[in-house]
Amino acid sequence: MDPAKTPANIIDSHGGSAFHIPAPAESLASHILTPGSTLNPQFLLVLDGAFGMLLGIFLVLLVLTWSIHFIALICIELGLWASVKLYVSELRKDNEEKAKLLQNGDIRPKDE
Repeated sequence: MDPAKTPANIIDSHGGSAFHIPAPAESLASHILTPGSTLNPQFLLVLDGAFGMLLGIFLVLLVLTWSIHFIALICIELGLWASVKLYVSELRKDNEEKAKLLQNGDIRPKDE
C-alpha cells in the first residue's frame, strides 16, 4: 500500500485527518461542559475517584512526613468533597421537585 494513502495521511476538507478519534480526555471534557452533566453517574464516579486518590496521596504524605500541613490539606479536601456531594444532592432534590410540579401541571415548561 502506498504510504501517502494510508488512513493516517488522508486529509479531510477542513485540513484535519479524516480519521480523527477523540481522546478519552477530550470526550470527557466535552461531556462535562454540556448542560445537565453534573448529575451524570459517570462524571460523579470520576469525581469521587479523583477526590479519593487525592485523599490517599495526602494520607500517604502525612504518614511519611508527619507534617501538620497535610492534616490541614486533608480537612480542606474532605470539606470540598462534602460540599460537592451536598450540592449534587440538593440539585437532585430540586430536579425531582420540578419534575413533580411539571407532572402535576402546577408549572409549565419554558418552551411553551
